[in-house]
Formats: sequence, structure tokens, C-alpha cells
Amino acid sequence: MVISPSEQCLFAARVRSGHELKMRERLDSLGVRHYIPSRIVTRVRGHKNFKVEAPVIPNLIFLFCTKTLALSLANGYGLPISLS
Repeated sequence: MVISPSEQCLFAARVRSGHELKMRERLDSLGVRHYIPSRIVTRVRGHKNFKVEAPVIPNLIFLFCTKTLALSLANGYGLPISLS
């Protein structure tokens, strides 16, 4: 299947470990539609419990955009993603 540069599609993009939620903020500021499946987990440090948001699928975000925009995010904006 050939994707035209102006057709909006869903792309899976790999990010560095632990940078999923930071990448969400950067994509929000650029106005790019994205999805990161996440859940609230309880982590224990010492004797305290903390609730934090953690991605369900590590190192992966989904972008809904054109092929041209997806490639420019990786190349032009310097976002550390690689399209799959």
C-alpha cells in the first residue's frame, strides 16, 4: 500500500525509553494529534506510595498526521522519533 504525502494516517513512532510523556508535551505544543496509551500505577519509594502515569506500551507513541508531517517531525523539528 502506497501512502500519499497528503493523506492522514496513523503512524507508530518509537521514542527513547522514559520520554513518552515528555514527547506528549512537545507534540501538544506543535498541535500534532497523537495517542499514548497510559495508566496510573502505584510505585513505592521507601515507605511512601506514589501514583504516577506510566505508558502501557513502552517506547511507542501513535501519530495521526500526514506522511510529510511525520517525517518533518523526525527531521526538521529534531524530535527523537523513528517511524515504523
